[in-house]
Amino acid sequence: MQDVKYIQAATQVLEILKYMPQKDINRKIPKSFINFLQDISNKENIPKFNHELPINRLNINEQTKEILGFMYITWWSNEDERKEYKKIIQTLF
Repeated sequence: MQDVKYIQAATQVLEILKYMPQKDINRKIPKSFINFLQDISNKENIPKFNHELPINRLNINEQTKEILGFMYITWWSNEDERKEYKKIIQTLF
């Protein structure tokens, strides 16, 4: 059984991605990962975000932040950004 927090996180991530340029999503994020998020998401409880707010002001859970961070470091960032992000993560632990 899927962890409820990750079901909610997948649902939140998919809702956030709806408001990003589709060509960027298609180009950078593997379809298999999007399919995975869709498979585990909650189709009945779609979050409603105010997309006029910056992402750091959205009421998203920690697991959503984890998934977005994973996506950023894996597919969106360049090598320099990736190194900087890893340094930040290492200082937290």
